[in-house]
Amino acid sequence: MMKNKLINYKKGFTLAEVLITLVIIGVIAAITIPTVIANSKDEEIRSMLKKSHSIIAQALEYYYIDNGVVPKGGNFEGRTFKDVFVKHFNIAQDFGNTDFYYGNKDYDRYKNYYGNSNLNYYFFDDGQFILNDGTFIMIENPSIDSINNRVIISVDVNGPYKKPNRLGRDLFMFQVSNEGKLLAMGDPGTYFPEETYCKKNSYEDMSGAGCTAKMLRDKSK
Repeated sequence: MMKNKLINYKKGFTLAEVLITLVIIGVIAAITIPTVIANSKDEEIRSMLKKSHSIIAQALEYYYIDNGVVPKGGNFEGRTFKDVFVKHFNIAQDFGNTDFYYGNKDYDRYKNYYGNSNLNYYFFDDGQFILNDGTFIMIENPSIDSINNRVIISVDVNGPYKKPNRLGRDLFMFQVSNEGKLLAMGDPGTYFPEETYCKKNSYEDMSGAGCTAKMLRDKSK
C-alpha cells in the first residue's frame, strides 16, 4: 500500500516584489545617507575646532606667562599682535599680514556661510600663517587708537586649500577678551553676536561669523 506523500511548496517572492523592496530600500538610503554623512562631517569639523580652540587658548596663556602682560587688544599697536603670538606655534608657512590674499588668486577664496558673498578681509588682514597640521590662522589687530580696538583670531580648521571655505562651516572666529581669555565668537559680548550672525537665511557679508559658539556647543547646527 502506497502512502500518500504531502509535498509542501514554499512560495517565494515574485520578481515584482523584490524590485519594489529594493526601490524602497534605495529611497530610504537616499534620504538617510546624506544626513549621516553631513552629521559625520559636522562632528569632524567640531573636533578640529575644539583642538584649535585649545591650542590658541594655550598660546595666549604662554604669552602671559612669558611676558606678564594680558594679551588683549589695548596692549598692542596695530599689526603687532601676530609677531609675538606666532612664536607659540609650529609654523609651516608664514604669509606676513596680507600676502595670502592681496594680489593673487586667493583673494576671493573665502565666502560667508551661504556662499553668496565674499568676506570682508578687513577682519583677517593683520597676520596670516599655516600650522604644521594644516590649520590656517588669521589675525585682526587694528590700530590701538581705533574705536573698535580688538584682537580677533580666525581659524580655518581644515586649511585654506580644502572646501567649503565658508565662514561658520570650516572657518571660525574667536575674540580675545579684555582679560586675555579666548571667547568663541557669538558668545555674549563678542563683536559678532550669535543671534545676528548665526541665523538661518541671513545673507549679510559676515553671515556665519557668530557661529563659533554654536558649533562648539551644539551637537547639530
